[in-house]
Amino acid sequence: MAAGLATGADENAYLVHVFVAMLQQMYPFAAAAVAYSAPDRRAFEVVASFLPKGVAHSLRRTCESTILVAQALFVSAQGDGTAEPLAPPEIRVSEAARTVSEGSRTG
Repeated sequence: MAAGLATGADENAYLVHVFVAMLQQMYPFAAAAVAYSAPDRRAFEVVASFLPKGVAHSLRRTCESTILVAQALFVSAQGDGTAEPLAPPEIRVSEAARTVSEGSRTG
């Protein structure tokens, strides 16, 4: 039982760090509210080696698909430097649904 809990905590930590690293890679212009540096590639590889076979890959795919769906669902702000207030995001449900269905066919 304790080993299962430890593995679950490892999986959750791996998922969060991979997700944040991917967000930083995809949105380098976004300023984080707190100072954070993602672990280097070697650290990810070491943690992945402790997870059951295939889990690290599945967690990375979860992060990728979550980010892709979010990108399809919301129109990103233009960030042109103007002082105008940002408009509420436009929700693009059909594009998000198409992204999910395309991802399920390729994965």
